[in-house]
Amino acid sequence: MTNNRPPKMKLECLATYTLFGNVMSMQAVSLAGSQRDSLLISFRDAKLSVVEYDPEAHDLRTLSLHYFEEEDMRGGWTHHYHIPLVRVDPEGRCAVMLVYGRKLVVLPFRRETALDDPELSMADVKTGPGSSKAPVLASYMIVLKELDEKMDNVIDVQFLHGYYEPTLLILYEPVKTFPGRIAVRKDTCAMVAISLNIQQKVHPIIWSVSNLPFDCTQAIPVKKPLGGTLVVAINSLIYLNQSVPPYGVSVNSIAEMSTCFPLKEVKSPPVHPTEIRTSISPSSAVELNATNALANYATEE
Repeated sequence: MTNNRPPKMKLECLATYTLFGNVMSMQAVSLAGSQRDSLLISFRDAKLSVVEYDPEAHDLRTLSLHYFEEEDMRGGWTHHYHIPLVRVDPEGRCAVMLVYGRKLVVLPFRRETALDDPELSMADVKTGPGSSKAPVLASYMIVLKELDEKMDNVIDVQFLHGYYEPTLLILYEPVKTFPGRIAVRKDTCAMVAISLNIQQKVHPIIWSVSNLPFDCTQAIPVKKPLGGTLVVAINSLIYLNQSVPPYGVSVNSIAEMSTCFPLKEVKSPPVHPTEIRTSISPSSAVELNATNALANYATEE
């Protein structure tokens, strides 16, 4: 093995597991005291499982189960089309799940490890949810309408990098529109960033941006040192950061008609004229001149 010739490695499928439901969202997290990552798996309508691979049993072991399908949480609805999105804080402090499109479930994680606490053994860390040393603490719920009355039609949620406390960005559309009505209503999307104080369960809005293009589809968090987020729309890309003004670029000519958000045009690099000669057969040749767009055909006798 040398630097010029790295070792050849390949992935092999060692096991396949059948789950009792269709997976709607999945995230990985490193829990305290565990030697391997755990998976947070969400199912319809609002179920969440925290599982870990057990090498001794060669199977998945459930660390925590969460169920949020009570009648009072449904809000009177019998069927929901919202996907229960799961997101994990980059520092591994907590996770959130969007339920019924209007509520957030916060799952705090224990931060201590067996090295920090001599009395905390690996057996204590891996016990069930009822144990005081369980890696997943008791969950609680945030009603989005209580944070902002206009918060509805959530498009995406993402944790941001570089904040002292877990900070969650919520991309939403207060009043929905569609392409046939952009002459009357456009730039209907907005975003807010909330700081999650897990100990006191206080969640102030620390940053907000309104009048984003109506066709926003997702938010991509940007890692440090840059930070912020990249909002992806169908016709544009917008970079948002709490400390700098918004910056957006259009990706096609439709953007100038579908939004009033200030966007920069991405100009293609200039194409220099070149000459291409291609022989088709010994008796004929084609000469293409890209400078004057003429084609001359010659045939040898």
